[in-house]
Amino acid sequence: MHMCRIQRDSAPEGTPSSPLLGRVTLGVLGIERVSELLLKHWNTKFLSHIDVAIATLQGVEEELKRMEEANKNNNNNTGNAITKKPPQAEKDDEKDDEKKDARVGEEGVFLNNVLSLLIEMSKNSRVDASLRFFSSHPSSSSSGGPAKKNKKRRRREEELGIEGQLETFSSYSKQLSRTWLALFQHRLPEDGYRHALKEMKEVILPKISQPILLFDFLKESYDIGGVVSLLALEGLFILIIKHNLDYPDFYPKLYSLLTLRNLQASHRHKFFHLVGLFLKSPKLPSYMLAAFAKRLCRICLKADPGVITWSLALVFNMMKRNPQIECLVNRIPKDGGALAFLDMKAFGPDPYREDEPDMAKCKAMDSCLWEIKTLSNHYSPKVVTLARNFTDENAPKLPIEMTQNLNDCYSSLYETELAYRKNQKPAIRYQPQSSLAVAGDDLCDFYQGVLPAAAE
Repeated sequence: MHMCRIQRDSAPEGTPSSPLLGRVTLGVLGIERVSELLLKHWNTKFLSHIDVAIATLQGVEEELKRMEEANKNNNNNTGNAITKKPPQAEKDDEKDDEKKDARVGEEGVFLNNVLSLLIEMSKNSRVDASLRFFSSHPSSSSSGGPAKKNKKRRRREEELGIEGQLETFSSYSKQLSRTWLALFQHRLPEDGYRHALKEMKEVILPKISQPILLFDFLKESYDIGGVVSLLALEGLFILIIKHNLDYPDFYPKLYSLLTLRNLQASHRHKFFHLVGLFLKSPKLPSYMLAAFAKRLCRICLKADPGVITWSLALVFNMMKRNPQIECLVNRIPKDGGALAFLDMKAFGPDPYREDEPDMAKCKAMDSCLWEIKTLSNHYSPKVVTLARNFTDENAPKLPIEMTQNLNDCYSSLYETELAYRKNQKPAIRYQPQSSLAVAGDDLCDFYQGVLPAAAE
């Protein structure tokens, strides 16, 4: 880095990039397993200097754009390839495919390392502190100020110039934002998507000058499915709420993510929190609320107690906030009979279409939540209590807390039951017997008649 600084000082004015610095940067980022300690040391020791940080970001951005152009050219060449080829050409193609796979692996390593570096630079507290200081400091042309100043600080300000520092920090912020956007033009490895989406709210979004430009990346992440889709929910919701993003497919995608597998995934606590937050909106139509309630109750029939308690609490709160869907628990039969509380027998077959992805066509509003009546006979007392709240007149009128009992599963219930039974003696009435058969028993009477006859 000392050689890079010498080369930087000898470079012409207005050229912050350094070829040697770029080679060092790309060399470090090309290592397959860059340790987190190395990135932190590099970030705090060298990248806290604004000129070095800007030069590093420029080199990374140029490399990312070069990779993007190379990938486009390769895709065009693949599309124009001839279908019928001689055997030698096919062997050459196999070698090309192997080289391509190796190149894709190297690109994945590079992209993951760039992602880790940008996250560390976005978290750099020393750069942020300097940026806040120069942004809040009065410019050198402003009048007034304290009568006495520190001599060293005043001399330093005269040498650097506050306005020049403000311009430098503004260039750093813009360059960091451009590098983030250049990275998100590439298709990251799956672990890269997870790493980026976990840091999206706290680290990445505040550093992007126009967060709405992240929509393509978040939409692509949302379409991948599985855990990656769950992690992309929060970023999309922030763009919708704070940046006026119009995304009509948000709730249909969320409806498709409500599966037993996702509700029992490792990130389910965050998913539960986000789903509860999204369904609090008072502007959702009735058919959409009914579809979410019906799907959650249907999943409860196969889920563990932790998922059931959260789902029932969410459906109960939805009904308290939106009385228009209370017909799902107290619907009047078509023949004009009395109210049928969660009784599907009064309506015949369930019209709800579980496999229909369109919430307007799944006929959830024509059904009823008979699953709740089934859950009122559940083996878990917590589930029984929540299920009976739907038909109990003395049920709570306020929304139920949904964060309780999220960790309940079969193993935790088993351990709780063992701990509860440990200090209790079993209630057993037992009288020890002196022989196998007791007088007056059917077995004894049988053998008393059979054995003497056999002896004769």
